[in-house]
Amino acid sequence: MLLFLCNADCAISVNGPKPFDQILTSSFTTNWTASNSTAVSSIANLKHVILLDAATKSHCLSINASGNNSSLTVTSAGNITSTYGSAMRCMFQLRDRNVESVSATSLNGNYSIHPELFSYSAIDGNATSSASTATNLVVRDFKSYYRSSNATYLVFTITGNASAAKIKATTRLVLSGGNFSTSGTWGPSHWVLMNGTSVSLTTNETIATSFFMADATKLINFEIALGSDFNPGSTPWQTNAFAPFPSLPAAPGAFLSSPLLNSHIVKMDPSYSKQCISGNNSSANATIAASTALDNIIITLAAEGSSLRYDKSVYLAFRENALNHLFASQDLYNSQVGGRTVAHVYFTNAADANDVHHPYMVVASHNATPRPNFLVDVARPPGDGTSGSYQNSTITRTAVIEYKVVLIPLKNYGLVGNFTENTLAVSLASDARLSSANYTVENYADIASMGVAIDGVVIYPSINNTLLYATAAAEITSSGAHVGQGGALHYHADGHGFNGNGINLYNLSDYTKV
Repeated sequence: MLLFLCNADCAISVNGPKPFDQILTSSFTTNWTASNSTAVSSIANLKHVILLDAATKSHCLSINASGNNSSLTVTSAGNITSTYGSAMRCMFQLRDRNVESVSATSLNGNYSIHPELFSYSAIDGNATSSASTATNLVVRDFKSYYRSSNATYLVFTITGNASAAKIKATTRLVLSGGNFSTSGTWGPSHWVLMNGTSVSLTTNETIATSFFMADATKLINFEIALGSDFNPGSTPWQTNAFAPFPSLPAAPGAFLSSPLLNSHIVKMDPSYSKQCISGNNSSANATIAASTALDNIIITLAAEGSSLRYDKSVYLAFRENALNHLFASQDLYNSQVGGRTVAHVYFTNAADANDVHHPYMVVASHNATPRPNFLVDVARPPGDGTSGSYQNSTITRTAVIEYKVVLIPLKNYGLVGNFTENTLAVSLASDARLSSANYTVENYADIASMGVAIDGVVIYPSINNTLLYATAAAEITSSGAHVGQGGALHYHADGHGFNGNGINLYNLSDYTKV
């Protein structure tokens, strides 16, 4: 996804969308203020909130701005809207204790509290796993690949209403043997107290903070409301248990152990590895090598009476932007903040048996978005594919990185006169046993990916394997993606999303009016 702009001389410049880590530092323009904010409709599972002091609405709870998500702080409400980052660091989601297993247990009515930018973390006490009390609150990774073997988090009872709520840390859950169980030592009376500089726990309910639970989606709208474009049938939130993380094909492991960062380069022809950022090969040197490779491809194709499909500048702009998408949230099981979603983009120029060259742009990707995906909110995500009917299936509400090497032809092979002239061994249409008379541009498409977005996430057709639009089936996130049976993300819809919230793959701020 590239943006083509025409300057004053009508020369075309090619640009990519602003990466998410840069969006977070960008100024945020909004009419929203803490003083005019509205409370969530109810204190309930999956609500997205900004926790303001109810008395003055002058302060709110926030995660640390330094990039260290482990600490909580208190922020002046006037700073909430300074940047997208300051806004999102003040956003949290309430999740019922039994959210991952509602079909077997029912909702509990008590909640863990999760930072919007770090969905695999939750608020916890600053004490050891065996402690009966804590003085302060922190944010702790309790679910990702990187969690500690004795990870803990708190479950809160919220009393009152959304305009004046008191929050009590009733239960502490401790990881042991791969499962969480209730701590037998944690005391029952720990109320959240927020002052001008810090947040702590107190055993005195009378001095505990009364919170105004502002609706965070009124500040940045990522909500898929019933009846909206991504859930037109008002499909309710499905209560199936969450699917476990798969071991294959998306192998859960440490991000830095990714073969794309290690063995992939070792196996390359040296003329290609020079185009990759690795070891002593800097980004600048890799860019020069990539540009030189394209120059050589242009010369080779011209000698054979052919040309590139697009101008050289298009491919270089795609490459440069793709390599600048860095994880700026922890919203996949084994992603790592600061790592590149796309490991490498390089250009090959091999010839066939007749010595005719067929150059490709190769995108070696971790197939992961650098932003929050809000997967838990999706109304009806895909089933795991192993349990028969959807009713009996676990469903995909979590994601892992996946190793993808995508080949994009560079050569201009021309255009077909009719879409069926393209050869597909299996299409969505044939897989559904439709006759060729019922083939359309939409259903005569590959059953897997048909492209790759500039953040490295593969793109699937707009309809799914049951020939329903993924949007109509209420199975995708607000940014147009979902998790398939392999546990990895892919787009089924426009990466702009269905609203202009400013935090999608590309946004209105990426465009210039002419």
